[in-house]
Amino acid sequence: MWKNYLKISNFLRVKVILFVLLFYLFFGFKGAEALDFFECYNKAKAYDPKYLSVYYEYRASLTFPQQALASLLPQVEFSYLRRNYRFITAPYYYTDYTADTSAINLRQAILNIPNIIEYKQNDIRSDMGEKKLNYATQELIKRVADAYFEVLYYEEALRVIEEEKKAIFEQLKMIKKLFEAGEATLTDVHDVEARYSSIQFRLIEAEKNLYTAKNNLRRIIGEEPIALARLGEEVYFPEPKPSNIDEWIKIAKENSNVVKYYSLAKDIAEYEIKKQTFENLPKIDFVAGYIKTNTLEYLKTASIDYYIFGIQINF
Repeated sequence: MWKNYLKISNFLRVKVILFVLLFYLFFGFKGAEALDFFECYNKAKAYDPKYLSVYYEYRASLTFPQQALASLLPQVEFSYLRRNYRFITAPYYYTDYTADTSAINLRQAILNIPNIIEYKQNDIRSDMGEKKLNYATQELIKRVADAYFEVLYYEEALRVIEEEKKAIFEQLKMIKKLFEAGEATLTDVHDVEARYSSIQFRLIEAEKNLYTAKNNLRRIIGEEPIALARLGEEVYFPEPKPSNIDEWIKIAKENSNVVKYYSLAKDIAEYEIKKQTFENLPKIDFVAGYIKTNTLEYLKTASIDYYIFGIQINF
């Protein structure tokens, strides 16, 4: 149960902590030529496929209400038909002629509860797209932060190991001189040589880790991170407020985009049950039409006009 609470509150907590972190990093970074965190984040927003897929899905979701509204608006149809009658074999009094028919029809839903419910569902789907994008933005911040600071960590680790290698190399030169002078044993020399071999292995491992970390960041921002801005020497991280985990759980339940997303999904499911219930009820439409037929060439009469309007009930 405790793990579930942590899972629920994780997203909002990450958002708040990262906001505080980014504020101090903005004033704590050094190195004008280096790529800082905000630049990495902006590049990731423009490149990261995972984020962009959610972003364009959100853009598409904005059209859902308009799509659903179309079924509630008047439906107008217009048609025009022209027929040419040519008699190949017929009595003399049969003459060739042309007939024109024009028609315009209007249908407006008066009572169609399933379509009304569908409109409400699509409005909720649009909100779900926004919540999903907000979560994707938070998740992108976390992924960029993980990759960015992982590179800084392994750069610092590599620098420390290189300094340690220099120190051990100096020890090795010294111990060899002492051995030549008879003031050190062969065991002492072998011990330092073993330490030097070990540090070389650690150096290779650190270089591999740094390469992997840079590659992870490159996959997110879309370019090789040649140089990253480092943290300032003194960066103050204030304690998150509130400090009580129960308060964070309460805030997460009220504001977490994940919780809101699935709450909206629950609303859509409830509307779907109602929509299926009303599918069997009659649907009432107002219908109107106008038809004009012209056969003047054949019947030698004026055009015939038809006007139709009424209420249509569909079961």
